[in-house]
Amino acid sequence: MPQWHGPEFLVIDRLSFPLLGDIAFPFAIRQTEIEHHVAHPIGATSACWAQCRTTSLWGVLTAGHAVNGNRPGRAVPMASGNTASLCRSYFQPVDAAFVLTPAPGHKPTPLPILSFASMGLPVVVDCQSGSVSRTVVKVQNNCGVLNTREVGVTLCLDQPASEGDSGALIRVANGDAVGLYGGLMKAPSTPTDLRGLAQNFEQAILALDVLPYL
Repeated sequence: MPQWHGPEFLVIDRLSFPLLGDIAFPFAIRQTEIEHHVAHPIGATSACWAQCRTTSLWGVLTAGHAVNGNRPGRAVPMASGNTASLCRSYFQPVDAAFVLTPAPGHKPTPLPILSFASMGLPVVVDCQSGSVSRTVVKVQNNCGVLNTREVGVTLCLDQPASEGDSGALIRVANGDAVGLYGGLMKAPSTPTDLRGLAQNFEQAILALDVLPYL
């Protein structure tokens, strides 16, 4: 079994191959550990502006786990010192939230979207401390279905970002949004045993019924 620092592998059976001289390999399972990065005490990283499709109200898009609850109207402390209001969150399983704020003071531009990432795709995570480069190493496509709140569609990065970066925008080289950063995941297949975990961006805006802007 691979050596790593997460949950132990459990061997549940052995697979035999008669055509290979009855050579047998262990069939093992292990638990995945996910650690959602803690947001700043006054809030989380905002990925972009967002506008409600039904009411036209403005707000910001961030990670669902960072706002600590799904109840609409709950107070959300912001970095400015003001208090915003949660409009929608469907965490879990969709790790995204729409937080109502005053409208942007400038004319925002629509944020283009890439529906699905692919393995090996280079991306940029817009963290609070600055943008960092990462590579997509695992994707989930849910058979191409994104307009659902029943199953979270995720992607994994080769390295995690930092605590406080939950909700950060993940984009490709041309600027298209592809994900919302969520936290780290322990994985034995990586040299450091750690990967970055992210929410599919298009699923997030479909679930929240918002339009994204920069």
